[in-house]
Amino acid sequence: MLGFRHILPAMLKAYFDEAGTHRQSDIVMISGVVATPDVWHAFEPAWMETLSNLHLPYFHASECQAGRGIYARLERGTREALFLGLAQVIAQFRPLIVNGSVLRIHWNEYKDRWVGLKYLDPYNICFEVCMRQIHEFAKDVLNGEAIELIFAEQEEYQSKARDIYEYYRSNPQWAATNSSLTFAQSRQVPALQVADLLLYEMVKCWRAVQSDPNPTLSPAFRLLNDAGLSIRGSLCGLEDMKILEDTAPRAYKLMPQLFPKAGETARVIPVYRPTPGVGSMSLVGYRVFIPGGAVNSFQGFEADSGK
Repeated sequence: MLGFRHILPAMLKAYFDEAGTHRQSDIVMISGVVATPDVWHAFEPAWMETLSNLHLPYFHASECQAGRGIYARLERGTREALFLGLAQVIAQFRPLIVNGSVLRIHWNEYKDRWVGLKYLDPYNICFEVCMRQIHEFAKDVLNGEAIELIFAEQEEYQSKARDIYEYYRSNPQWAATNSSLTFAQSRQVPALQVADLLLYEMVKCWRAVQSDPNPTLSPAFRLLNDAGLSIRGSLCGLEDMKILEDTAPRAYKLMPQLFPKAGETARVIPVYRPTPGVGSMSLVGYRVFIPGGAVNSFQGFEADSGK
């Protein structure tokens, strides 16, 4: 069954989870899985049946790997077989995989420059990469079809994710694509457990490659790799960070001088206006948004990179 065999006019549903958000992590990653509601409806019984064979109510990758919590009674071989069995379910229903990641060492090199001023945290870059991939997929393949976004509940980052989502909603280029953003508990949503499994396997693979160019991959990861699932996304590396820095709008570069008391939580938001007689929107300036404070508007900046 292909995840996009009968997609129009149904809305797509995308489920996301994140890893490495603590400051000691070597990599920050957000991963999501996208399919139609019909596909998810058919997928859930197969996923839950695999879990019920071991009398498990939900899947959590790191707990299962370590044999903690509800997995403590299971032998290692049984837990590895569970990973493989769930990977087979993912391969059967073939959702689109969306991924964005940033190495912490690269973020640290740019966090005190304009990139850090705009994004505040590498999590936000990962989120933006995923949003861009979803937008491009919806535009190129689905004729701009709307997508419902569901993220695993994570108290520290929910407000940040919502801020970025609202930024995209305010931009006419993106507004028609991302229809809604909600948060849910992973234990209660099988599709979020898929995102958790994929995150765990991808991060584990990346770390293994750092010490061995030809690492021994887990059976679950090999199966998913061999299944040829469609993956959109990227690792935002050092060169990508440099591009972000070099193409900074002048509004970002001048904000510290214009608003010296804005602080590290301030955001620069582009302002669009309708273009008379054209039916499109034009960038006319920027706003500085300070959470908990006033919104300051300023004009006179070029609509391009403004170097």
